[in-house]
Amino acid sequence: MGSSERPGDDRTASGDEGQRPVQCETVPLADQAAALIGLVARELKRDEDGRFRDAPLTSAQLAVAAALETHGSLTVGGLADAVCCVPANITALVDRLEGKGFARRSAAATDRRVTTVSLTAAGKAALAATRGRGGSASPLDEVLDAERLSELVGLLGPLYLALTHSKGGS
Repeated sequence: MGSSERPGDDRTASGDEGQRPVQCETVPLADQAAALIGLVARELKRDEDGRFRDAPLTSAQLAVAAALETHGSLTVGGLADAVCCVPANITALVDRLEGKGFARRSAAATDRRVTTVSLTAAGKAALAATRGRGGSASPLDEVLDAERLSELVGLLGPLYLALTHSKGGS
């Protein structure tokens, strides 16, 4: 074991597929984590751009449509909670879905001041078509098992909330 290696550390400098990148002992762990999160986000975006290029829905629209399919009509706030997103982003996504005829806003039956969002028949068809093009598969599913994905979500969720809260939300 070299002087910079730690027990159980399987770092590699080879850059081979499936290997972890080399960690730099002189760079603070928080900076390393931020850099790796940025690199992973960039690669996921590249993958997403390819998978959704000709699909009827973008990945964000897919998440919204899937939540509406699962939960039925939801308020914008409920939809934001369902897809772990801020309401302002959901409003813009619903605007786009509604513009394509994939979603519909309507007054809630119990309180006409409340607006709910539901998936239209065209939205259900777009959801099915997007899923049929591999739009629901993620490279994360190929690399991490369910337990590791759950751990990742458990780490990133609170981090995201803390960062957005410190900036007053975004």
